[in-house]
Amino acid sequence: MTSPDQYKKKLDELSQRFKLVLEGWERSYIAYKSFPEHPEHKNLFGREQNNMEETTTQLFLLKNSIETSSKKLNETIKNKDRNINRLKGKNKTLNKTAQSIEGSDLGSNQMVKDYGIEYRIWLSSLITHSIGVVLVLYIFHKYH
Repeated sequence: MTSPDQYKKKLDELSQRFKLVLEGWERSYIAYKSFPEHPEHKNLFGREQNNMEETTTQLFLLKNSIETSSKKLNETIKNKDRNINRLKGKNKTLNKTAQSIEGSDLGSNQMVKDYGIEYRIWLSSLITHSIGVVLVLYIFHKYH
């Protein structure tokens, strides 16, 4: 795809050329209309007329090229917008999933803490009972 700078450069060149061709065309037109029978004026006007038509044709082709590039660019932008909107929707879904996972992760962490507390209570109870059994056995052994 041609860049805007390249289009501007081409347009500037054609604009300069058009001004020069127009000046030559005006001079030859005046001379041709003043002396239409003179073959040199007729030939010069014909040449300048051809230059004018060629320059006009190039300007028309440049305009068509710019319009075509513009349409392609607009289509590309529409496709990108559609893709962005699709990805935004997918992002919302993934964010909801991530939040639910984070929520369940927080719940899992709380469960681990709760089980840790229950484990420590159970372990303390077991140690206390073991110490009690050892003391009872010690006392029973010592007094029997």
